[in-house]
Amino acid sequence: MRGWLKHLLGPGAEPQDLASHVNRAAALIDAGALAEGAEECRRALRIEPRSVHALCNLSVALLRMGELETAHRAAQEAVDADPSFQAAHTQMGDVLLARGRAPEAVAAYRAAARLAPGSALARNSLGYALQVTGALDEALACYDEALALDPDYVQAHVNRAAVWLLREDFARGWEEYEWRLREPRHALPLADFAPARWDGRPLAGCSLLVHGEQGLGDQIMYASCLPQVLAQGGRCVVSCEPRLVTLFRRSFPGATFAAAPPRGERFDTAIEMASLPRLLRRAAHDFPSHEGYLRADRQRVDAYRERLARLGPGRKIGLSWRGGVPQTGRPWRSLAAADLAPLLAVESCTFISLQYGGEAPPPGVHRWPDAIADYEETAALVCALDLTITVCTAVAHLCGALGRPAWVMAPVSPEPRYGFSGPGMRWYPSLHMFRQRSFGDWRPVIRDIVAALQARP
Repeated sequence: MRGWLKHLLGPGAEPQDLASHVNRAAALIDAGALAEGAEECRRALRIEPRSVHALCNLSVALLRMGELETAHRAAQEAVDADPSFQAAHTQMGDVLLARGRAPEAVAAYRAAARLAPGSALARNSLGYALQVTGALDEALACYDEALALDPDYVQAHVNRAAVWLLREDFARGWEEYEWRLREPRHALPLADFAPARWDGRPLAGCSLLVHGEQGLGDQIMYASCLPQVLAQGGRCVVSCEPRLVTLFRRSFPGATFAAAPPRGERFDTAIEMASLPRLLRRAAHDFPSHEGYLRADRQRVDAYRERLARLGPGRKIGLSWRGGVPQTGRPWRSLAAADLAPLLAVESCTFISLQYGGEAPPPGVHRWPDAIADYEETAALVCALDLTITVCTAVAHLCGALGRPAWVMAPVSPEPRYGFSGPGMRWYPSLHMFRQRSFGDWRPVIRDIVAALQARP
């Protein structure tokens, strides 16, 4: 929570006045009781409708509940109630980002930074909004300023690493990215499994635990480092996302895979999966050219080819148009169904949804829920398709890791793995990037893809 959410009530205290309601709301929101916290804010606002603390707290709760419009209204009321209150502008920036309005979020965060020149949070928030809009130089300057104010600010280090990696400054970026391990959700409790962290030393005769972290696509991507690890001849155990266990077992028979680190077992050394590139991908020439390192089940692939053939002649194209979650940039990584209309009108193309999450596809797009519910099925379908067109999401990683062709629709400033410019992607030779020219404008991207489809035999 923001620093302005204070906790002044003791256990069992009864809220009696405005301050008590505000602070009780903050405590509830911090504890994840969002609806109760929002109601406590409303009680405070019945006492004082222009309470900037209550309005900000209410906006925080509503934003976390996914009620973006009402969160926006509460943030605007807070700004109007006290334009000098820095946290109100910061909260406004948070809401605007969640609504995909990054340029407006930049303005809100600039106001917050002006009001709080000593706030590392304000500088970091401004930097991230600038990064999303593609202003990388300004973003990097903001992260540097945030770290000058607070050298141990983990998120500012991680954000700065993202800019360096986006620009393919791999050696510096991966070193900086190690700061993420100071957050418990990323770091392996090393002492429970091994006496030392792997530092790249030869593994012959040694046992290694690789701890999977982050999302599905991340683990698929970092798994591209496993062939180099396994080539050293040591014993390797990998914990990974449960949906990937069988696919990884088939693809890397030299390793053991499990859905969680094996409790009670000791290893000679261990490492987090996202730290492998720090050892193995420090320069552009360290990224191997490959035709795919994952292997789909052949019987499933053949079954999908027969199923696709029954749809009639023409190219069979997978389609995914929404990516991420609100916390990972869904608003600027995703397209609306209406944006796809020119693409779906291309003749001699049949589209099959690869969209995860049960979202109904646009009219005319086939949806096979059984192919999405199981990642083994998704991998087989991808291998049976002629082409996949996708936003920046796990489907892109799956296609690239299987060596299958995919056209990726990227926002103006995507996640670092996609790079900032050019048609290629270092991690996956089979992927072709179609990039936004300006923030939020997908129309040129769709036009380019339509033209490429029409030109392709």
